Amino acid sequence: MIRTQKIIAPLASLKAQERYIVHATADEYYLPDELLEQALSALELESNSVHVKKLKEQINNFSFPDPYLPQELVHEYKPWIYIRELAIAYLKEVGFDLLKWEKNEL
Repeated sequence: MIRTQKIIAPLASLKAQERYIVHATADEYYLPDELLEQALSALELESNSVHVKKLKEQINNFSFPDPYLPQELVHEYKPWIYIRELAIAYLKEVGFDLLKWEKNEL
């Protein structure tokens, strides 16, 4: 369960997305499609709570705008923002401290 939460955390964290998507470097970056794939794989092991079901559904139905800039994806693209909100709701549901994760990981 903790493994799943740590995989979902970057998808829930605006700070992480700003650092590793919007302001990514050649050495430190997140690929948005990989974040989604990893989250979906991790969620398969979780119980099907309301938040898990919604998050899996949104990830499965997500499509990237073509073309997109990282800043637009993270800050303006409503489907991405909604997935981030669902990821936050899931982490709250399971008692994961996202702020603590951000302090330790970013």
